[in-house]
Amino acid sequence: MIKEAFQDISNRIEGCQAIALVGMDGILIETLPVEDGVNLDLLAAEYAAVIKGAREAQRECGDGELQELVFT
Repeated sequence: MIKEAFQDISNRIEGCQAIALVGMDGILIETLPVEDGVNLDLLAAEYAAVIKGAREAQRECGDGELQELVFT
């Protein structure tokens, strides 16, 4: 079901190279590589550091836990 949703999204976004659902820990949950050469494992690992920083900033601001983070 998620693969079909990813495919629909990629069909509607011109130039889409890949789509990934990544856990807050940086682990890939589901992917749809559209173009060869996109290293989703590396991107997920790099974004894990960004997610960690965002979670820490959220806590420091006293706004509770980070629930969702979207990159485009």
